Amino acid sequence: MVAVNTSGSLTTDGTEQDFATVTAAKILILAVDVNAMADGDTIELRLYGKARTGDTERQIWFASFSNAQGDKLKESIPVASPHHYRASIKRVAGTDRAYPWAIYEL
Repeated sequence: MVAVNTSGSLTTDGTEQDFATVTAAKILILAVDVNAMADGDTIELRLYGKARTGDTERQIWFASFSNAQGDKLKESIPVASPHHYRASIKRVAGTDRAYPWAIYEL
């Protein structure tokens, strides 16, 4: 069964900003509504995890999107996270905008 783990809206500021960190065992998918993007905008989405609880956090997935988007809802790959999952966004070009988001759990 699919459920929303957490959700909100985040306005970019040019730095890497966290949507959320989940520390419970789940399979998770990041969904970001990019309807607000305009030509000249570029954002980066990242997912991080750990192989073991005490390990160093590592990047699992990266995606970059530029300009106004035809597909307005972006979803990450599903990530199995037994103990650590962090999702982030960074605006690297263009204007800071608000992005509605959710982390789904399977």
